[in-house]
Amino acid sequence: MASFSFNDDDLNRKFGLRSIQAKNVTIVGFGFGYEKRKQIIHGPYEYVIINYDGIEIVADDIAAAGFDLIIIDEANAYKTPTTKRWKTLSHIIKSHEDMWLWMMTGT
Repeated sequence: MASFSFNDDDLNRKFGLRSIQAKNVTIVGFGFGYEKRKQIIHGPYEYVIINYDGIEIVADDIAAAGFDLIIIDEANAYKTPTTKRWKTLSHIIKSHEDMWLWMMTGT
C-alpha cells in the first residue's frame, strides 16, 4: 500500500483546483502475473494504476470490480476502434452503464 499527497496551495490559489489526496493507491507493474493483478484489482485500494497493455490480461476482473471511473492517459493509443486495445476497453466500459471514462492526451 502506498500513499501520496500534494501541497495544493499553488493550485488552489492560481487555478481554484485541489489535488487528490489518497491513502490506498497501488500500481500494477510490468511482470505482475494474472493472479497478482487480480488480487490488486479486487483489493482494498481507492485507486489502481495499470499500464494499458496490462489491461487485457485482467479485463473481466476490471469490469467486475465496479470501478466508477477509468482514466486513460495517452488516449492516442486507443484511437483506432478495430484494435484489440480499444475492444478490450470498450468491453470494460459497456459492462457498467454508470462508469465514467476520461481520456487524456498530450498530442
